[in-house]
Amino acid sequence: MLCPMMALASLADTMPKVMTITDAAKRLHVDERTIRRWIKAGTLKPYRMMGKLNLFVAVDEVEALKEPIPVEIPVTKPETKARARRTKT
Repeated sequence: MLCPMMALASLADTMPKVMTITDAAKRLHVDERTIRRWIKAGTLKPYRMMGKLNLFVAVDEVEALKEPIPVEIPVTKPETKARARRTKT
């Protein structure tokens, strides 16, 4: 049989490092409501600590959101005024 202290120790090993919603918002330079929206949308997974009412989020997930997302922007040639006048008629 597993004693309660050993059970808590093994639980702590599987639990990720977490931070409060306030700290996550500060780190990402967003409002706390944005963090709560991301939790609701499934972008961030919420955690609760025993005996605490506050929500926490994993530090790794917050750090992953700081990574820039590569976006390809199509390059188009600007249309000249003379060309635009010819195409209107």
